[in-house]
Amino acid sequence: CGNDNKKQFCNGIEYLDSLLDTQKYQAFLYAPQCPEQNQWSVYQDKFEIHQFSDSATKVEVRLMQTIEYLTKKHPIDQKRIYLIGLSMGGYAVWDLLARYPGQFAAGIPICGGGDPKIAKLYCNSPVWAFHGKRDDIVNVENTIQIIDAIKSQECQIDTKMTIYPDQNHGCWGRAVREPGMLDWLFSKSLY
Repeated sequence: CGNDNKKQFCNGIEYLDSLLDTQKYQAFLYAPQCPEQNQWSVYQDKFEIHQFSDSATKVEVRLMQTIEYLTKKHPIDQKRIYLIGLSMGGYAVWDLLARYPGQFAAGIPICGGGDPKIAKLYCNSPVWAFHGKRDDIVNVENTIQIIDAIKSQECQIDTKMTIYPDQNHGCWGRAVREPGMLDWLFSKSLY
């Protein structure tokens, strides 16, 4: 969170930005900053398994409006819009995938959590979730339980989970550098 439009350009985003400037990966990278005193999504205590609120937050609505605007203004393939978020942004990935089914080609939540009770809604988008086993800010069980809940739905999507046994909450630098992650992501399309 912040109001400087700079804080979000660390923790792995700078690495992704450098890769997306190559011939192998060509993409439009939009890295929004959640305004201070706000949250991307509203959920119960993040160390416990939780549920999302019934309605989108104002910043989620603005985010979706901005994505719509950008896809009209720039040559963005609407079949290949991906979400990557860490910590609070990881929760936002889960929330947006459930709240807007079929609008995103894939999601990569890092150190976040989804709502296992709505696992069926996650069957519309491939997910590769990352978490540090030693995370003392967001319980690793948030990721484990939502991935297990999705798999129990027998979804016909690519659902993956990587738990780093030696990492804490700050595992996002490792996650964005995970071998094959970008190849996996760019292989996904809505249809």
